[in-house]
Amino acid sequence: SVSDESQDPDYEKVRNWVREEKYEKALDVLESKTQAQPQSGTPVILKGMVLIEQGNYKEALRALMEGQQRELRHPALHFGFCQVYRHLGQADPSERACHITVQQHPGAPETHYELAQTLAARGKMRQAAKALKKAIDLNPEDPQYPYEL
Repeated sequence: SVSDESQDPDYEKVRNWVREEKYEKALDVLESKTQAQPQSGTPVILKGMVLIEQGNYKEALRALMEGQQRELRHPALHFGFCQVYRHLGQADPSERACHITVQQHPGAPETHYELAQTLAARGKMRQAAKALKKAIDLNPEDPQYPYEL
């Protein structure tokens, strides 16, 4: 289950290495997890998220699609699609994925933030401002949100 995965020490290592921008180390751990758990979508989807952080969007999309084949309802899947499609200039699928993510995780400010970014990229500034306000309301301490858009 996802709750068990959040406690996995390997995934904690991945989070720390991404924070430190040591992406190759994070990808190595995820590759090992993929080999050890070939049915699980989590390591493949997380690989996609790391590749997004690296700016390697086409590879990220491939990883997310592979993860989707393994685990269609993974909670991070549409969040990844929201980001990667926006970076690839594919506004329609990005916006759809962002809306799904907001529906799945309405209390997560980052989902509203990513939706705001996609809506802004599409020129939907009024809707983007509403989504950003929701992100700020959910996490008023985030120093980044008030300066976006």
